[in-house]
Amino acid sequence: MKRAVAALLVWSVSVSCQSGAGQRNFSSVVSDDTARIFLPGVISAGLNFGGTLSPDGTHFLLNERVDRADGTLKLTILESRFSGGAWSKATPVPFSGPWRDIDPAFAPDGKRLYFNSDRPHPDRAPTATDYDIWYVERTGAAWGEPVRITSVVNSSLDEYFATPTSTGVLYYTARGGANLLQVNVRAQFGTDGRVTQLDTLQGVGGEKEYFNNLFVAPDESWLLVNVRRPPEQGDAELYVVEREGNGWRKARPLGPEVNTAASEFAQSVSPDGKHLFFTRMIRGTKPGAAPEREDVMVISARVLGLRLP
Repeated sequence: MKRAVAALLVWSVSVSCQSGAGQRNFSSVVSDDTARIFLPGVISAGLNFGGTLSPDGTHFLLNERVDRADGTLKLTILESRFSGGAWSKATPVPFSGPWRDIDPAFAPDGKRLYFNSDRPHPDRAPTATDYDIWYVERTGAAWGEPVRITSVVNSSLDEYFATPTSTGVLYYTARGGANLLQVNVRAQFGTDGRVTQLDTLQGVGGEKEYFNNLFVAPDESWLLVNVRRPPEQGDAELYVVEREGNGWRKARPLGPEVNTAASEFAQSVSPDGKHLFFTRMIRGTKPGAAPEREDVMVISARVLGLRLP
């Protein structure tokens, strides 16, 4: 418990000392020890999930889900901006819309946003529908053109929930294939953008637990993971994993302030280390039913260090 608190404090200090991210505006988000819908009707409107806050505290990006009448699924990245003491209503970013785009995640310096998309690319098969990892650069309030990262990382599997560290490392999950293979991956990038090391994560969670959506601290001192249980044991929950030497401790669940009978997933922590964002999803009653409601929630990040068992 003490290590988790210390790691969170160290992270907060390291983020506050970063250069190039502009003046901080962390007063744009308020949370306490009760999980609440984050700005209902403005940012979270009932079918939204995920979320990432920019290091300057003025941009919040999240996902919108629309189940079309023809059975297809539309997934779009939305953005809300904090200006004049208020957040704007979340609207689609200019680089998202025609394809399924999910899981936006700011780099610690705020200059790059990673996301996952099934959009076409010359290195992809014309019929490919899997998710790859992309990024866009941000200059001021303007977004650049999407760039697909190296094919050393992207494959015929779904690569998703990519979260970056402050040292050129990217954590993500790859899943797919005939046997629904899933691996959680740590990719080290050099200054030239090439992958210098690619490792699967061992000892995170447990052998009987299906875990993904790895949100990593910028210094890699801890992870927040989504653990999915077999249907008879409940739905998805959020766990924290602390680094121990060259490995990881066993994943431990967050308390009832976060984990409920609903499904909690798609988590992130604000760059100042004060706020935990996550999604709470309520499914329909029929097996395989689409979500009846998905909301982006916010709660004090104290739950990471003080609510662990």
